[in-house]
Amino acid sequence: MTVELGWSHWLKVALLYSSDPQADFQEADRLVTQVLSNKNPSPQVARLAHWLHAWLLTLKRDHDGAVAEMNKAIAAAPYNAFTLTDAGSIFLQAGQPEKALELTDAAAARDPGLSWFFNYVRGFIFIVLGKNGDAVEVLKTTEFADAPLLLAIAYMRVGRQPDARAAVEKMLKMDPKLVAKPPGGEDWIHEIKLDGYRSQIVINSPEDIRVFTKTGADWTGKYAGLVEAARELEVENAIIDGEAVPIGHAGQGDPAQHARQGGMQLRQRALLPFSRPDDGLWRRCRPAVTQVRHRRSRSPRSMCIPSTFPSD
Repeated sequence: MTVELGWSHWLKVALLYSSDPQADFQEADRLVTQVLSNKNPSPQVARLAHWLHAWLLTLKRDHDGAVAEMNKAIAAAPYNAFTLTDAGSIFLQAGQPEKALELTDAAAARDPGLSWFFNYVRGFIFIVLGKNGDAVEVLKTTEFADAPLLLAIAYMRVGRQPDARAAVEKMLKMDPKLVAKPPGGEDWIHEIKLDGYRSQIVINSPEDIRVFTKTGADWTGKYAGLVEAARELEVENAIIDGEAVPIGHAGQGDPAQHARQGGMQLRQRALLPFSRPDDGLWRRCRPAVTQVRHRRSRSPRSMCIPSTFPSD
């Protein structure tokens, strides 16, 4: 939990939603230093701690130290595609774009289903390396994030101004609009997005159940309904990591209703688990999640679990 709390403080800074970046940075640094003082951490904790430390050292412009820490993180989980990809960013900022490309290629080989993301990363690295023709070829295969803008840069550098203008125009059209219903057709794949609050239910026993926010605040009192639902799972201990979602009258996530009613004391609520199989929390919460996978109660205090889950 300590290293994950350190990550939460760092991500508030990295994702630009911290109200006090300096305080969050210092707290992340304090927590990761505390974790690294343990001489015998588990491989999962070691990976997360050295990985986080690499980012903190990068912000301190200690790039040699960041690279050393990132190498330790990779050694703790050499086949983790997500770690390898993020490591590329550390090496790229340390002035080692060739190494960043090598790590990205290794990650892509282990997880080919994410080629759309890896090609975005490759495109950026190719631009840094001055290989703009290669950047064009990979960036044409993805529309992730601001890929069209990177593609426009690569087009300009190879003298293809009309194509660059078209890529910019495409990016400008990617501004999402709120509509009454999603578009149809075979070219669309839809995913339900319910806005809520990242939360963890920690079950130590049926009598000892607590709920924490992503920043580590104890909101057990605000989530009384979820605590009662978790008590019905009949498990000895578990951690369920997910999104606590208050459901509004239209059947959609309604965070404003959460604030109006003083917490998750709502008529309908859901906890949507989303831990990844390579996420350390998944192994701990999977037994509890499996037991409730197909349970759907009509009780207003029920904890609703999606019927679709990642397979092993």
